[in-house]
Amino acid sequence: MKAATRSVGALLTLVGFLALGCGPETPDASRTLPPPVFGSASIVGSVKLVGPPPPVRMLDIGSCHTGAVAAIDETVVVGSSGELANAIVYLIDAPLSTGVAQPQLVLDQVGCKYVPRITAVQSNQPLKITTSDSVFHNVHWVSQHNGNVNVGLPKAGDFKTVAFTTPEFIRVRCDVHPWMNAWVGVFDHPFFAVTNEKGQFKIDKVPAGTYRVGVWHELYGTRELSLVVTDSAPGVVRFEFAPPAK
Repeated sequence: MKAATRSVGALLTLVGFLALGCGPETPDASRTLPPPVFGSASIVGSVKLVGPPPPVRMLDIGSCHTGAVAAIDETVVVGSSGELANAIVYLIDAPLSTGVAQPQLVLDQVGCKYVPRITAVQSNQPLKITTSDSVFHNVHWVSQHNGNVNVGLPKAGDFKTVAFTTPEFIRVRCDVHPWMNAWVGVFDHPFFAVTNEKGQFKIDKVPAGTYRVGVWHELYGTRELSLVVTDSAPGVVRFEFAPPAK
């Protein structure tokens, strides 16, 4: 993977493990937040795994439906040079706002897998939970701040639209097919992105300022750094995760 251009912004690297978590200690669904205020700056960068990834694990999904075949466990999706997909990069201290007017996102179930595995939404942003499979699924989460919900989706095309009120990372699972897992990251602002298969991300329309930038991965936890963002050039950040010591 090619490194992002070093001639613009700030290039920062942080290695170490922090505790998993994000958001206020207690929920407050009654909060009235303003709409987002956008700027013209951007933050770009990458997330990388330094060290060996876990062994590839195959999932036996043959019980899902006729003709189903084994699939790769996507807890860690990493490229040949350590490019880490499915990490959420986000501003920690951006101005709070509501996502009620943000476009609807979709969390689907395809071939007995969640697609996408990692979703990031703003609080009150609509999320359509649906299924493209003809077998029965349920979408179940138990969260600290956004309630405990169990939605049954018996057939292809069934859906339920939900919205989360309070920031946190929420694990979603199907109790019928226990290998099916996904995560939803909820934020009180729109300044976040999920890394692609090259470990890259871009956060647009950021107001200029000094921020703490965080990254979260479902297995490796979180990192944090500080970054000055200006309108003149993109801020550039690099995060690195290391496998836990044995």
